Amino acid sequence: MATWLWVALILAGAVLLWWIAKLAATYFISAEFSGLALLRKELRDNGVDVKRIPETALQEIVANKISGAKGLANCCEFRAQHAQ
Repeated sequence: MATWLWVALILAGAVLLWWIAKLAATYFISAEFSGLALLRKELRDNGVDVKRIPETALQEIVANKISGAKGLANCCEFRAQHAQ
């Protein structure tokens, strides 16, 4: 019976450690860096040769997507405040 308790504690600890690592990553890894990595992965998954695309083009795509998302968030926040 004690073995099951240890297994449960190890699993709970692993989940807690994974959650803390994910939370820390949101604070320590910039949106530009993670967005660039995600864009490269998506392009590779779709069969695009990422090495042929200039780095500045990828960075500009990510920057435009981030600024668009921020603008949309501001618009939604404005509508929520003035909907009352």
